[in-house]
Amino acid sequence: MSSLENDKDYVLSLEKGIAVIKIFNQVNQKLTLTETAELLNMTRATARRFLKTLQVLGYLETDSKYFWLSPKILELSSAYYNSNPFAKMAQHYVKKISILTQETCTISILQNDSALCIAMHEIPRIMNVNIKVGDQLPLWLTANGRVLLAHTSSEKMCNILKNIDYKKYTECTVSDEQSLIQKLKQTKEHGYCIVNQEYEKSLVSLAVPLKNNHGEVIASIGITGADSRFNDFEISRNLEVMFKIAEEFKNINF
Repeated sequence: MSSLENDKDYVLSLEKGIAVIKIFNQVNQKLTLTETAELLNMTRATARRFLKTLQVLGYLETDSKYFWLSPKILELSSAYYNSNPFAKMAQHYVKKISILTQETCTISILQNDSALCIAMHEIPRIMNVNIKVGDQLPLWLTANGRVLLAHTSSEKMCNILKNIDYKKYTECTVSDEQSLIQKLKQTKEHGYCIVNQEYEKSLVSLAVPLKNNHGEVIASIGITGADSRFNDFEISRNLEVMFKIAEEFKNINF
C-alpha cells in the first residue's frame, strides 16, 4: 500500500473515478464494462459502480453495452480555463504566433515528468502535427519539454533524468543522458531549443521559455513543422517573433 493510500485525507475512490474518465481517449473511444475493468485492473463490480455514477452525473453516455464520454465532460476543462487567466491568455498567444510564423503553435507547462499542452493553434498542412490540448509529451524529446526541463531545479531535473528510457523514435533521437544534459545546457544558454526530427521523422520543433514578471519560467511556447521549412533564415525569423511575444508576455500580471 502506498503512502498516499495510508493518508486519511486522500480519497482513493476519487482517484479511481478520475482514472475511469482518463481511460477514454482516441484509441478507447467506447468501452464495455469488462474492458474498463481490465484496463484499470478493477473488478467488474467496482468498474460498474464508477461507470454508473459517471453516467448518472452526465459525464458518460451508454447504449447498455458500451460507455463513452458525453459533451458534459467539457465542463471540467472549461472550469480550468475560466478560473485561470494564464490559460485564457495562452490561446491568444498561440494563435498570434501561429499566424505570424505560419506554423502550428503550442504552449506547454511542466506536469510531473511530461510537457502538458494547454493551448494550441494549428495551421492546416499536407502533413499535420499530431498534438492536441491535453496531450502529455516527453520532456526530454520535445522542444517545449526541453525548455521546461532546462529551467527546472537541479533536484527535479536529476529525478526526471534517471527515469528516462532512451527509446529510439528516429535515427536522430538523443540516446544517452550526457548528450541530453549537453542539449539542456545549450537550451538554457541560448534561450531557445530546437529539436530536429528526434521525436518524429521530418518534423522540427522550436521553443522558447515564457516567464512571468518575476522572471520565473512558467511555460514554454513552441512551433512545429516540416523540416523543409526550418532553414537557418526561417529559424532566425521565427525566433525573432517568438522572443518578441515572450517579452510581451513577461509584462503581464497573473
